[in-house]
Amino acid sequence: MWRQKDVDKNWTSVTVANVSKFMVSGTPTFTPYEVKVQAINNNGIGPDPAVVTGHSGEDLPVQAPDSVQVLVLNSTLAEVHWEPVPPKTVRGHLKGYKVSYWRERSLHKHNPHRVEQQFLSFSGNKSHGMLPGLQPYSLYLFNIRVYNGKGEGPASSNLQFETPEGVPGPPSFLRITNSNLNNLTLEWGPPNDRNGHLTGYILKYQQVNNSNELGPIEELALPANKTSVTLPNLKYSTRYKFYFNAKTGQGAGPVITEEAITIMDEVHPAAPAFGNVSSSVGEDGMLISWEYWGAEKHVYVEYIIKNDNTLGEEDWQKEYVNGSQAYVLKGLKEGLSYRVRVVAKGHDDQAVLHQSEELLVTVPAMPSRQADIATQGWFIGLMCAIALLILVLLIICFIKRNKGGKYPGGLTLISILHRRYCLSWTTMRFTFVSFTILFLQSKRYLDIIVYVRGTFCPSGPP
Repeated sequence: MWRQKDVDKNWTSVTVANVSKFMVSGTPTFTPYEVKVQAINNNGIGPDPAVVTGHSGEDLPVQAPDSVQVLVLNSTLAEVHWEPVPPKTVRGHLKGYKVSYWRERSLHKHNPHRVEQQFLSFSGNKSHGMLPGLQPYSLYLFNIRVYNGKGEGPASSNLQFETPEGVPGPPSFLRITNSNLNNLTLEWGPPNDRNGHLTGYILKYQQVNNSNELGPIEELALPANKTSVTLPNLKYSTRYKFYFNAKTGQGAGPVITEEAITIMDEVHPAAPAFGNVSSSVGEDGMLISWEYWGAEKHVYVEYIIKNDNTLGEEDWQKEYVNGSQAYVLKGLKEGLSYRVRVVAKGHDDQAVLHQSEELLVTVPAMPSRQADIATQGWFIGLMCAIALLILVLLIICFIKRNKGGKYPGGLTLISILHRRYCLSWTTMRFTFVSFTILFLQSKRYLDIIVYVRGTFCPSGPP
């Protein structure tokens, strides 16, 4: 049973069986109804049930919010107000209000671009909301619409508002275009987001020494229509750091930085920073030593293979030197020649401020460890022992001959010894010169050899 709440007095009923739901058609959109379900069987009607209130289906809202207003609070924040729509026009459960807004353009003629729409939702039956994150010095458009569970209703008419000036964005670029002995020229571009009328630029700069310590800051105000400036009376061969930003009537914007170095004094060139670069071969590698009088702390030993045309300036190998005036280069290839130099760089390790003269070093090849066996002491000693043994045997044979006379056995023995000796003596004479000299130093031994050869050595084979 059902009836429209506060409208119908009589109930409309329908009897159904074996179902748990029933759809009522032909009802107006989102209208409240009183509903109750009562059980019935063959014995009659059950107890009177409680009444439940429900609604018919939702549809899209039909009315846009009225009395829309905007209040600009500052260059990045605005507050919007509206009159809530009548509940009957919502045609559903009210979920809230949605504000659509977008930046139509910048008020500055140099920034005419448009930005995509943004959306903010305010749940419930609200009548105002905040729009944060706006772009200064810009024209914005917005509208408001109500939404329910079905969707959004029609939007209000577009309204517009302007944000006031703000601080500008950073300059688009800053670069050094000319570096001379005592002056530098800087160029820059205006900010992409001016956020108002530019009133000028602020340039600050200071010296940076070799230990990265900063000197006193100099400040220079520049007009808005200027895009370059030349700074005179700077110190030659000195690094400077620059801080640059733009400003409007609301203040100065973000800072960008840049660094540059004035060139060396061309009239009075600085004395060389390196001297007495030398090399020596050590057990661990090639020792490079030098003298250094510069102030820069970033010192490197650089080396490259000589006459390698495939290598460029960027292929020099670099070894950092931590405050000493000597360094051992390890891993160099034997037999190759290398070009070696010592350089001092700035604090950014990019610009070379001082460089020594190049040194040409050659890595020696390892000497051969294989010596002639004839020069070994053990071999010479062995040969002397053999010669001494042969000499003793010859003397013994000579003594026996004098005592026992000539006999075939002795002659055969001496003949065999003589042949072995003659063969050994001849071989040693040609192969081991030092051993032959040792034999010739003994006059008596030479006489014995001559005697034995004259007496016992047969002219032919034994």
